[in-house]
Amino acid sequence: WEGGMCSASVWDAVVETTKEITKSCPFVLYTVDLRPELVEMEKQSAPSQRRGWEDYFCKIAFVSSSSKLAEEVYEDDAKDKHHMYEWNGKGKAESWIVVALQGTQYSIPEYERSLAKFNPMHLFSDKVEKAMYVNHRRVILSTDQAMGVMRHMEMTERTTPKKHTIVDEKTGENRDIYLPPRPHRHSVLFTNKYSFADGFDASSTKTLARFVMANAGIAETKDIRAQVHFYEETSHLTRTNMQRSPNYQEFNQENLFPYDFLRSTWLVHELKSEEGRNLRCEMYEEHALWGNANMEDLSMGYVLARRKVRAQLGKIASPQYEGPEEWYPLLVPRDPDDEDAITEGSVYLDYLESAQRVATNGKGHEYHVTFLPQKRKE
Repeated sequence: WEGGMCSASVWDAVVETTKEITKSCPFVLYTVDLRPELVEMEKQSAPSQRRGWEDYFCKIAFVSSSSKLAEEVYEDDAKDKHHMYEWNGKGKAESWIVVALQGTQYSIPEYERSLAKFNPMHLFSDKVEKAMYVNHRRVILSTDQAMGVMRHMEMTERTTPKKHTIVDEKTGENRDIYLPPRPHRHSVLFTNKYSFADGFDASSTKTLARFVMANAGIAETKDIRAQVHFYEETSHLTRTNMQRSPNYQEFNQENLFPYDFLRSTWLVHELKSEEGRNLRCEMYEEHALWGNANMEDLSMGYVLARRKVRAQLGKIASPQYEGPEEWYPLLVPRDPDDEDAITEGSVYLDYLESAQRVATNGKGHEYHVTFLPQKRKE
């Protein structure tokens, strides 16, 4: 990766092209499909009819130069033997600007292929504020919907409790709830998270792995088993007494390794946040370490769970356990109402918002990873 990694990457050849394309776009909607058999973009992004909204977005499809789609879009340029630098990024497949890369998903190693999905910051102009990855084979996202998502990345401060009426799932009747005060929130990552019925074991590594493999339509391999086994050992050690402070039983706690069951068919990255950059790098590093294709959601679920565990260490430890050399008790300093924030908007964004805190800046504003909850279809 130019200027950042020690070795060259297939992305290096298109960096200048994509930076030029995105120099006037605050938001980028992008997809990556490096299959040589790719013929057409399966999902298009409908343009907005609202004045100026389309100008906010650059929509880019990264495809293999060997794909049938790239050959069709750039057929004349290839026949005229123009250099790839001259024509790349100037053709379109309906709503998508087509940027061709050398190689295919079968020849490019996983740590290179997944780089753009996890950490696209250096691919785009410095003027780009947010970048939204979508899997064009799974997700239909119009400009209006994308704009709604981008706007949700910021949640304003609430200084006093706010009354809100919801429908009780059990009785079907309206019920008033009071949303607690909160500081201003900046989302550094936004994606899907699945919710499950009561009693579901969200701390099971094997359950998470099966969930990810089922979504991706892949079978377990030796390398996937090795990753799952490592995560099982990690969560086990977190829950055992010998990894805790002697006084951990004095505190009310959840003795779990709290996985998030993600489905990253779309991801929104906040590119202007240092906390966001650190999180993206941590997720990418974890996934690249194992190199298991289509298992990104397993790696991401582990990183977020690990961050939660770290955040729960030592918050109310007794003074005799405050030294940096001590392993603090695993505590749960959560506010019972943390997940009650409700956001109203377009029909696409009418959902219950759940947030995981990442850090706080100097102004007291909180950085979060936010999720669009979805119920699992049985």
